[in-house]
Amino acid sequence: MDLVEKTSNANRHPWELSRAESILSVMAKDISHSAKFVDIGAGDRFFTQKLGSIVKGDIYAVDSGYNENSMIDGIHCLTSVSDLPKIDENSVDIMGRERSIVTILDVLEHTEDAVQFLQEIISKVPQNTTFFITVPAFQFLFSAHDTFLKHFRRYNKTALLKVLKENNLKVKKYHYFYCSLFFARLFSRIIANKPKEQEGIGGWKFGEKHFITLLIKLILNLDFKCCAFLANLKIFIPGLSLLAVCERESN
Repeated sequence: MDLVEKTSNANRHPWELSRAESILSVMAKDISHSAKFVDIGAGDRFFTQKLGSIVKGDIYAVDSGYNENSMIDGIHCLTSVSDLPKIDENSVDIMGRERSIVTILDVLEHTEDAVQFLQEIISKVPQNTTFFITVPAFQFLFSAHDTFLKHFRRYNKTALLKVLKENNLKVKKYHYFYCSLFFARLFSRIIANKPKEQEGIGGWKFGEKHFITLLIKLILNLDFKCCAFLANLKIFIPGLSLLAVCERESN
């Protein structure tokens, strides 16, 4: 969860639950061979903590909203990418048995210069590091909610792939996801008469085991799988978000 959305409410929004489960499912094979894990823009570490019992190497959570560098529940919490220790090429098995993983989940839209931001991250990791990147999709869906979250932009696949290419990241796969939310947001944009006060996902009223939360999460999980399946057939249906899986190429 973005720290700007964090409240005293302990409930998790089904979007956040579904995104975590869906991204973890995509990462499954890579996680089993991960030597290092870095979560950029980790927020309240909801996603990062899920890897504590899976990743055998060091885990880093980086977010400019943290007050200081610290160790929390076995996770290295850092306030800046510049504080990340550079991973030695010789410390990682780049033949494929062990690799580093970097997640950048809904972060690039917060940066003025996404290319430069990625360059700094890439400089800290070895070759063959796998990146899992998500961004909000389609600029025409930019709304008061984006402004509330301090977004500079939304992306389509052409714009995101251009940023990745400029950083010599080899794209392994990409697809939009949450088609159902895309049409819900589009409909909302069309009929909106005036901006509403924004609260973010931190105000979700139902617990993780509540029927409504479970139902929406199930729908979103199926939505994600459907979008991924169609993308394998080169059919890219629109979604509220966009995922890219890529790898740092040799210089």
